[in-house]
Amino acid sequence: MLSVLIFDQVERMVQQVVLQWIAAKYGTDARKIMALLFEGNYLEPKNVAKKCVMDEKDANQILYRLMNDGLASFQDMTPAGNFFPYYCTYLFNCNKVKVIQHARKAALNAQNKLTLRRRLEFDKVKDLIKKKKTIEDYKAAHPEENLEDALLPREEREVESYHRMEEMLLQRLNSLEQQIILSEAYIAMKRKKLKEECSTKGWDPVHKLAAKKKKAA
Repeated sequence: MLSVLIFDQVERMVQQVVLQWIAAKYGTDARKIMALLFEGNYLEPKNVAKKCVMDEKDANQILYRLMNDGLASFQDMTPAGNFFPYYCTYLFNCNKVKVIQHARKAALNAQNKLTLRRRLEFDKVKDLIKKKKTIEDYKAAHPEENLEDALLPREEREVESYHRMEEMLLQRLNSLEQQIILSEAYIAMKRKKLKEECSTKGWDPVHKLAAKKKKAA
């Protein structure tokens, strides 16, 4: 029972993180659509538009954009033999684990870029930081000397600007690290849960997939 509660809590947390990423990348309308699909619904674009209170054309564009990026998929429910586009029926849905994996990959890419940027920005001012520390250490070791050496005002501004930017980068990196850890925890728990369910039902998904591939070959 406790494991179920923990899983549900982790799922809600990671879902909110992913929806924030969706909103930042695709917009608030895409966030509403993805939140709807996260509920496990299979919906036509017109129903998506109605539930999300938006124009059907806009809903269609967002759905196909999400589908092109691998965040959504559809099932063709058109009756056999009917080739008229007007009568085609497509039901859109999403695989939550797959969406979370996409968000995790995006977070890893962003983390690598921010880490690289932090390193490049440090390289620009590392000599000034070293110079400032040398002056401060000397003044601390020789307080009796009235040493007036210091960085130039322009150099001081560069160092201060770097420290402010570094603080913002570290906050963003910490946020991304938490997002990655949360995503990985959810994926691991989901796999464990699926394995337990398969074991309870006496079904081996790995064996069945191998048999299916062998049959197809």
